[in-house]
Amino acid sequence: MRAQEMILGFVLVTCAGLAVGQDALGDGRALDSNLSTHSRFNYERPNLADEIRFRNAIATGNAPGGMSFRGDVGYRAPGEFSGQLGSDDLFAFRRDSMYSGLAGMGIRGTEALQFQFALSTGQRPPQGLVGSLTYGRGEGQYMNPQGVPSGVGDAATLARNPVADFEEQGTMMWALRAPSAYEVNRGYQPVLLGGEQVESGEVVGVTASSLRGVRRVEMSSGPTGSDELVQTTAGAMPAHRIETSYAALLERLRVQNEEAAAAAAAAPGEETIPDWQRRLIELREQLMQPAVPAAPVEGETSGAVRPGFEGPFRADAETVERLLRATAPVQGFVPPDALGVYAEHMRVGQTLLASGRYFDAEERFAHALTIRPGDVSAQFGRINAQIGAGMFLSAAVNLRTVLLSNPEVATTRYEGRLMPSGERLAEVREQLMDHAGKVREGEQPRLRELRLGRAAGALLAYIGYQTRDRGLLEDGLAASRRALKYSLDDSPTVEDGQDQRLLDFLEQVWSESPGG
Repeated sequence: MRAQEMILGFVLVTCAGLAVGQDALGDGRALDSNLSTHSRFNYERPNLADEIRFRNAIATGNAPGGMSFRGDVGYRAPGEFSGQLGSDDLFAFRRDSMYSGLAGMGIRGTEALQFQFALSTGQRPPQGLVGSLTYGRGEGQYMNPQGVPSGVGDAATLARNPVADFEEQGTMMWALRAPSAYEVNRGYQPVLLGGEQVESGEVVGVTASSLRGVRRVEMSSGPTGSDELVQTTAGAMPAHRIETSYAALLERLRVQNEEAAAAAAAAPGEETIPDWQRRLIELREQLMQPAVPAAPVEGETSGAVRPGFEGPFRADAETVERLLRATAPVQGFVPPDALGVYAEHMRVGQTLLASGRYFDAEERFAHALTIRPGDVSAQFGRINAQIGAGMFLSAAVNLRTVLLSNPEVATTRYEGRLMPSGERLAEVREQLMDHAGKVREGEQPRLRELRLGRAAGALLAYIGYQTRDRGLLEDGLAASRRALKYSLDDSPTVEDGQDQRLLDFLEQVWSESPGG
């Protein structure tokens, strides 16, 4: 009897294993034929509860992707947030134009922080942070020939030759320096609304941005035209000598000074340098050398003569005369036909500067400086753009640096549209005079006021020289000296002494320059 029970149990266990094995692939319909061309899975009947919830979200205005009902149905969706917020101005737009979690971008500056963190950690920027606010729903984001992202379509991304025609819209890469820079210029990025071919055969489009409004753009120039292609070896950059304004200045100095007599008088094997180069080296050393003694002066000193100063600095008269003779107005930072990435950055930066887009122009000149570190033309382009953008401390620091390292460019004047517009310069002048006026004789200003007053005075003098405004030039130099005097009387540093010599040199050169 017991043996029969054991045999029966063994048979039942074996049969149960075979029965379970039949359902190893799920419900047994895994191999059923699927005739649908849209999915590789078997057709599933829609869930009625999910369908009701989705339709209710549409009716109550909570569906993403622009599918929400714009009216009021008199009731709210279950679980809808009903608290109080500071502002909901952009909620409807973001809800109707983006999907799901993308609607949270840009709240309290998080968009700019996401952009910074993504690139600083070696990641790609989140989609939607670079370019337009439109979210591309196709396989890829279409880029029209003008470089404006449309956000729709599945065409491959189009790009120009890097040495052909740089897009002026920028890439937002410069916004890594601060979230505020990202937020300030975010509204300039256009979105393509549509395009069509007109009767003349040209393709035109319409773009829109929150700050620049709706604009008509020409889109007929293709990205692969033969006139834009430069035949070079793969990976190689075209080799072209670019004649910048600074190079032209040095060439004029070289032509003015013949060194035949000095070379003939030199001993055999003795290395000689041209006289004009020697004069520039001496001038640079005089400006850079410390004007404050390294060791403290023993005893008491009168207030008439500060330690380390025997009087105003005066550069060699013949050197100044040669610099003034070699000066010529600058009409462009680089020649119009110059090739190369550096030239394109400079040319686009000049165009942006002329159009009043000072932040974008400053970034272009900064890119040019990464290609040619210390380039004088790029430095002055960046200085002029920073003045227009209101970056006064940065502009003053860069102006001091370039004039101390290259004092021969102090006589250079930038004409045409290489400076901010007249209206913008008038606004800048008022702001700088306000900063300079906060430093008064007989009062003890704060450290921030001293820094701004010193920078404002130098920039006022620079603008006065560039615009041939003698009164503004003198007022700027006086304001900078007034702010510098507090540091010289208190605890002067090496930089204070260099600034004192530089102001003396600029006053000498700019006052003797033709036209003031």
